Amino acid sequence: MKKLKFVLTSSAIILAVIAAFALRENIQNCTDIHQYYRDGSTYKSAGEFGVDYLCSASTDTCTFISDAGSYSPCHTGTHVSIPDKQRR
Repeated sequence: MKKLKFVLTSSAIILAVIAAFALRENIQNCTDIHQYYRDGSTYKSAGEFGVDYLCSASTDTCTFISDAGSYSPCHTGTHVSIPDKQRR
């Protein structure tokens, strides 16, 4: 009886893991896509993270991605541009 319980439990776990991988969405990491930041009511190109801008800690949206004219949040934080003098 213990062997049957072990086999059924193991099968259920394996099936759950397979189902989780099969049903997950294929979402591209937003950091691999060109980033924009909001400047008033317009969106501007953010540039390269760590070179052109940083995201300081906050609950705001730091950067967005664009898909056919609509913008979706990507990184959380406050957008901080790095001045030209401080760039490497």
